[in-house]
Amino acid sequence: MNVEFTKITSKGQIVIPAVLRRKLRMKTGTRVAVHESGGRLILQPITDEFIDSMRGMLGDTTDMIEQLRRDHHREDK
Repeated sequence: MNVEFTKITSKGQIVIPAVLRRKLRMKTGTRVAVHESGGRLILQPITDEFIDSMRGMLGDTTDMIEQLRRDHHREDK
């Protein structure tokens, strides 16, 4: 496991190191879900791959997944 370090700004912002942004295909405007688990912050980029991974989690959610994908692409513009 490679560890990258960053700092929190006075506004509570962090910079995700370039090596991780490239690896996770994150670009300017990529939305990120943030949650806490066991005292750790988890950052989850909201990408097409992440959206596809949710398919079937709640039964037949095809319409909901497609709407989420449309919303995701609309925000990219």
